[in-house]
Amino acid sequence: YILFHRNFFPPHIVGGINLNFFPVGPIFRGSGAFFMRRTFKGNKVYATVFSTYLKILLREGYPLEFFIEGGRSRTGRLLLPRLGVVKYLVNAFQELSLPDLYFVPVYIGYDQVIEQAEYLSEIKGEKEKGNALFALLRSWRLIRENYGMIYLNFGSPVSLRNYLLPALAEN
Repeated sequence: YILFHRNFFPPHIVGGINLNFFPVGPIFRGSGAFFMRRTFKGNKVYATVFSTYLKILLREGYPLEFFIEGGRSRTGRLLLPRLGVVKYLVNAFQELSLPDLYFVPVYIGYDQVIEQAEYLSEIKGEKEKGNALFALLRSWRLIRENYGMIYLNFGSPVSLRNYLLPALAEN
């Protein structure tokens, strides 16, 4: 919404396959999301198709959004990065000989954790309960509550070409 109103193209969003459930999946897909499996191990065809799709999006100049931590941190603490999508993007950048590729760090935070009960259960090591659709319907009442402010910060863009220049100069 913010990007659109600032005349930026809304990005295509890489989402986990767990978000592709009715009715949320079709809404996300209509908003530019596409879904990926959590692991590609043992499935070379899936990895090749996913990699090719990212190359097409980059070649055509579409902006992409992905969560380097593989999801969101509900506490705001940094999680270890999951570098699979980054690896595919770097490979595509090199294979397509793109002039440059920029990574823009974005922070989205909020004053209060919306799913406090679920978060506490998760910390205790309890497994997720039930169907995602039923969880969404149960949490509908949570949407009407006031959770404070939402914070959106954009970091300085990082040029992949400039980042790789020392390595490229050695070769």
